[in-house]
Amino acid sequence: MTDARRPGDDRDDPLLRAVAEHWDEIARRAGQRQRERLLGLIDGTAEPDPAEARAALADELLDLLPSDHPVIRVLRAGVAYRSSADPATVPV
Repeated sequence: MTDARRPGDDRDDPLLRAVAEHWDEIARRAGQRQRERLLGLIDGTAEPDPAEARAALADELLDLLPSDHPVIRVLRAGVAYRSSADPATVPV
């Protein structure tokens, strides 16, 4: 029996849930090395600092997926939400 779960599908993070939902497409678009890097960023083995891992994951996804992809929309919505929710995070 195979595990039907996809990377990130057990997380509360909307970005990771979107990645899990679209993992098959992401995996098809990515080469073997990029897939391994994405998986490592999701599970924390490629980058132990969660903030750094999320930033690197975002960079990989932005390079891999078209700008109108649902995962990119979730990524951009999350950035906009965090910036407006916490004025201290907005650069001056």
